[in-house]
Amino acid sequence: MLRVAICEDVLSELQKQTQIIQSIMARLSKNVKFFCFRSGEELLMETDTTGNMDIVFLDVEMLGISGIETARILRERDSRVILIFVSCHNQYCKEMIEVQPYAFIDKPVSEEKLEKILKRVFETHLNSDDSYCFSYNKRQYNIPLNQIRFFQSDKRIVQINAVQLDMPELEYLFYGKLEEVERNLRKANVKFLRIRKSLLVNTRFIKEYSADRVVLDNGREVEISKNYRDHVRQHYIFNVKGEKMGMMLVLAIVEIFSVILQRIFCDSTLKKKKIRRYTDYLVWGGYFAVFNGVTYVLTYLGDGTSNIWLNILLFVCIFFVTIRILYTDSVRTLMATTIFMYMSGMCAELLVYYGKEFLAWTDDAEVTLLCTVLSKIVWYLIIKFTSLIIKLNRKAELNLQDWLEVFIVPVCSIWILISVFITGTLENYFWGFIVVFMILLINVFTYYLYDKAKENMEKQMREEILKNQCEYYIRQNRESKEWWEELRKLRHNMKQHYILENTYLEKEDYEALKRYCSENLKFLDKKDFISNSGNLYIDSVVNYKADMAEKAGIKVTANTEVPQDAEMNAEDISICLGNLLDNAIEAVKELTEDRVIRLWITTDGNNIAISIKNRYKNALHKSGGRYLTSKEDDRMHGIGLSIVRQIVDQYAGEMEIREEDNVFDVMILMYDFLT
Repeated sequence: MLRVAICEDVLSELQKQTQIIQSIMARLSKNVKFFCFRSGEELLMETDTTGNMDIVFLDVEMLGISGIETARILRERDSRVILIFVSCHNQYCKEMIEVQPYAFIDKPVSEEKLEKILKRVFETHLNSDDSYCFSYNKRQYNIPLNQIRFFQSDKRIVQINAVQLDMPELEYLFYGKLEEVERNLRKANVKFLRIRKSLLVNTRFIKEYSADRVVLDNGREVEISKNYRDHVRQHYIFNVKGEKMGMMLVLAIVEIFSVILQRIFCDSTLKKKKIRRYTDYLVWGGYFAVFNGVTYVLTYLGDGTSNIWLNILLFVCIFFVTIRILYTDSVRTLMATTIFMYMSGMCAELLVYYGKEFLAWTDDAEVTLLCTVLSKIVWYLIIKFTSLIIKLNRKAELNLQDWLEVFIVPVCSIWILISVFITGTLENYFWGFIVVFMILLINVFTYYLYDKAKENMEKQMREEILKNQCEYYIRQNRESKEWWEELRKLRHNMKQHYILENTYLEKEDYEALKRYCSENLKFLDKKDFISNSGNLYIDSVVNYKADMAEKAGIKVTANTEVPQDAEMNAEDISICLGNLLDNAIEAVKELTEDRVIRLWITTDGNNIAISIKNRYKNALHKSGGRYLTSKEDDRMHGIGLSIVRQIVDQYAGEMEIREEDNVFDVMILMYDFLT
């Protein structure tokens, strides 16, 4: 007989709930003894006197001790009691979770919902179909096997020691043989183990095992008979330990697969640092060990439900640190990836969960393991699909406001999913599946838009930079041609200059000669270029930028050793030198002394090497491997250097940036650049 308690301080509501529950139990053909209470104190007093309850319906807010505090005491007394809260006060969700309730029902009570919950209670926790039937003194008994601690025989009398019935511990007697009992239990789902000739113990009540004895849940020590020690040891190793070890092994493989999925997604959407392969494996292995280790500890320190927010924080922190070590993307992109990863994993688990519930699968260990594997497969499909439609390793970065507008979607999704999952708001499993699927689609579409926004901004910034670089190049070429034309004219007319000077000398007009020479010297001083390699492309860029620097009070020194007839891509060299010198000029402008930029260019066959050094004032900041500009237009964060790096990569070159003693040194090497 099941003991069912209903605790409600409002009499009319108590009568209504009792009537509904009695009606449901009658339809389910359950043998139930009902207990009705107006306060938590009355309920606790009854359990002290007559024993624990099997199912307890509790109001949250009551006069005297609250329903939550009552549930906490009941849970301490009996970890297996079924607690169901019936209340309209869902603001106590967090406190209710701490006592591990089976369900939460809103007032007014829906008979349909309550019947559905009770059916699941009997299917998963109180399955009376798996029971042992016997008769004694012309009375029939039907005791659930999961409530029987052991069978003990004494000659022709078999004693049943049971728990969780009308009293915390009851004993039943019937005529029979223990061998017959053991034979009848072979097809049962509950496992019993013969440890003595006269004793058959339910393995779920064995808490400790040693070579010669077992300890039951009530603290009783039972010596194992010598004839059964080998049998008990084999059962324990292969059935108990083996089952646990097998489950742990499968779960470990599943978790390793989970880490592989996360790595696949990150590799396809983020830009990886240049690190050795073993370093990559070491970091991901460390992530697996740390996260699962801490999760394991938290699981055993408290219940998983109440620690769900702590688990989220744990995942976000450990996963973010991991990808921060391995990838060069910005903090915003890495954080967005982290949240999306958790959200997609949660959606995968909920999709499988609602699918399982809709199909009415049982909650045994095998089904749980199968659902865990299925959730990882679903997660893989989500990750694969997402990685095909988005490519987050963009160079551009959204401003903070736009990023927050996108970031809030997965954060709110996680909150909604947790709230719905914990409170059981979605009673219809089919619609629960649909809701989770729609939330997943919304997030994937949001990240698709996020990627497109970054792509458009990247394209816009690149076009703007290329436009500026082309303008520089056109202007440099125009001015360079003008300068070279003036020099050509000067050389062409040199004879005329000599004739005119000689005329001034013959006339002894020294003042006129002096003025004439002074004018020509001013022209020559104005056209004193710092780069005189003879290569039109490099000289034009360097001299133009040097003229800009000079106007800002900055000195540029250049050592350009480039063949005069060397052919190269004019646009690429203009963009590289232009961006590097612009960055250097902006940095040196902040200085009050040592306002010097040192440029060095040399060639080796078809290869070209460039080095630019300058001092800087304020500390440099990086995000995602890119240096942040000090300009007011923060859209240009690190784009100049990023484009230089892209050009270097086109020539299979190398780019190295050094910072030491407030000296910024950029060195690039491009192969087969000269033709």
